[in-house]
Amino acid sequence: MKTRTNKLIGPQVAAWLLLTILLLVPVAFLAYFFPWVLGLIFVSGLIVGTVLHAKEKGSWSAVRLFFKEIIWGW
Repeated sequence: MKTRTNKLIGPQVAAWLLLTILLLVPVAFLAYFFPWVLGLIFVSGLIVGTVLHAKEKGSWSAVRLFFKEIIWGW
């Protein structure tokens, strides 16, 4: 006898949904109680991403421009 499997949600989709929910709960908690922490994470990600991109490309003018915009833009 052949068993029916649910083709709509496979184990991989269920795993991604669970992972997404487990990641969204702490982010929602931080956003509600400590929004400045999310701001720090975002800004530090921008800085690290810009520096890594410049390191990969070998051009530091983008980093100088980025920090000039941060300093003079605020």
